[in-house]
Amino acid sequence: MRDDQDFDDVAEDTENEMQKYGKVIWTVCPKPRKGIRDPGVSKIFIKFESITGSTIALTKIGGRKYDGWEVVAKYSPENKFENEI
Repeated sequence: MRDDQDFDDVAEDTENEMQKYGKVIWTVCPKPRKGIRDPGVSKIFIKFESITGSTIALTKIGGRKYDGWEVVAKYSPENKFENEI
């Protein structure tokens, strides 16, 4: 991704896709910051209202391709998420 708009577009596309599987509470796509190594960059964090929605999404999107990238879907503890963004 090249610029802020690319990150925003990916976050929006992802959220729209994820809403097929359950109610999305929020979607975060961390952007790179100059001079700061951020382990959250290139990841997309999605919080669903229910575990059912997240489970369905996890099984449906894992391994799919998005713009040439393979999607690796996994659960992340909320405290880890908070540390990565």
